[in-house]
This record gives sequence, structure tokens and C-alpha cells, in this order.
Amino acid sequence: MFKKKISSVFFYEALSFVLATLTGVLGAVPLMFLYREVGRWQFLAFNFFIAMGLIFTNNPFLWAPYLICSLLVVFYFELEYFGYLKAGFFSVLKTSLLIGGVCFFYIKSQNIQAVEWATSSLQGMVESIQKIDPSLKVDLESVVKQLPSILFTALGIAMWLAILFDRRFRGVSKLFRPEEDPFLNTRLPDGLVWLVIVALLFSFVKTPINWGQEVALNLLNVILLLYFFQGLSIVALAFTRYRLGPFIKAFLYVVFVTQLFLFVSILGILDYWLNFRGRIFKASSTDGSS
Repeated sequence: MFKKKISSVFFYEALSFVLATLTGVLGAVPLMFLYREVGRWQFLAFNFFIAMGLIFTNNPFLWAPYLICSLLVVFYFELEYFGYLKAGFFSVLKTSLLIGGVCFFYIKSQNIQAVEWATSSLQGMVESIQKIDPSLKVDLESVVKQLPSILFTALGIAMWLAILFDRRFRGVSKLFRPEEDPFLNTRLPDGLVWLVIVALLFSFVKTPINWGQEVALNLLNVILLLYFFQGLSIVALAFTRYRLGPFIKAFLYVVFVTQLFLFVSILGILDYWLNFRGRIFKASSTDGSS
């Protein structure tokens, strides 16, 4: 029994490290499985020692993605009793604030300029990627201005993927009818759609406030992420409606997440006016009665 648990720990930890290093957003998936298998304290102990060992390599590209995914999972399970939607959102928020706080204190203690430090840190990463793809062009100034929302978006996608796989392998979706499943009925407050319009306006209009445009752009990115998840719930409902197989679903999810982010976000926004979910439920009930 002990050997089996150690083997599971080694497998999940190794898989998480590889996925976190290579993709950034998939590292939380095996850690979610590991937490459920070993529990809180053993998970914290294993991950603490592994994170400390990685930190001593003095290579942030090795330890940072793994450590961030670990924090994300720990915060999620602390809040899980609130429901997966609130737990997912606030775990992402807490992790983002923690990372922001650590970066702030590091910058202050080293007495360095935040923008210059962020630009130089990203420059090395971009140069490494450009060695693989020389055609890649990156506007570092624009990326640095949007770093807070980029971080939040990456963590949000990592959390969503972890919840999706966790639900799938535990068979949670089979416990609900489609119209009762909270995952398929993710819906943001109606008033948020007007905040999208305001943020979009101020993202492209210069104001007397120096940082006003940057704040609006980061706010817009975060809201688009939230509507992306609402759009994905509509997509997931359509998958359920048309009974797509698991492999086709997985392939299409990858396409939507990596290639069609903006399209899915717009789908979530338009749901405010077009009520896609209601149309899908109506089509399902029509088919069922015919």
C-alpha cells in the first residue's frame, strides 16, 4: 500500500513538473488528482520539499511554474466547499495577489525599476522562444503593461483545465441533468456586459490619467477571460447536447482554448442578448418530445 502511494506521488509530481515547465497551464491537473489521493498535509509536505529542491537550482523557469500550480491547487481545495466556480475564481485571485505581492517586495528590496525588471526578465524568455521560431515578433512594452491580466488569464485557464479533468475523471457530470449542472450553466451577472463596453472604450482612448489606459486594458482582459468561461460552458452544453465523444471533445477544447479565445469570449458576451443556452435546451426538449 505504501509503495503504491509513493509510486502515485512520484508519477503525479513528475507529470506536473513536466507539464508545468512545458505548458505552464497544465501543471495543475495532475496536482489536483494527487491532492485528492493523499490529502492536504501530505500534499503540502511533498510539494514543499520538491519546491525547495527546485528553488536551489536558481532557475525560475524550473521552479516557478510548478510552485504556482501547487499554490493554485492548495487555495482551490481550501475553498472547494463554496462550489467549484467560487473556489476556482478566488484561488486564481489569491494566487495572483500572492505573486504580485512577492514581486512587489522583491522590486522594493532590490531598489529596481518595475518596468525595466519585467522587460529584462521577459526579454530572455522571448529570445529563447525566437531561437525556435525566428519569425516570432513580440511587443515587449505592450506585454509588460498587460502582465497582471496575462498572469490572471494563465492562472484562470490552468484552474479551469484542472477542474474540467477532475470532474471528468470523478464522473461528477453524470450526477446532474444538463440544465442542473453548474458547469454547463456558468452565467455572469448581466450588468458585467456594460463594464466590458466601458473597459473596451477606455482601452483605446487616452485619458489625462497616465495609467488609465493600462488599467482599462488589464480590466478588459480579465473580463474577457470570465466571458471566455461563460462561452465555454455554452460550448460544453452543445457538446453534451450532440453527444460528442471524449476524444473529439478534448481536441475541440484544445482548439477553442489555444486558437479561438476571443471568439469564445464574444460568444459568452452575446449570450446576454441571444440566450444560446436557452436555445440549446429548447432544441433538446423539442427533440425529446418528437
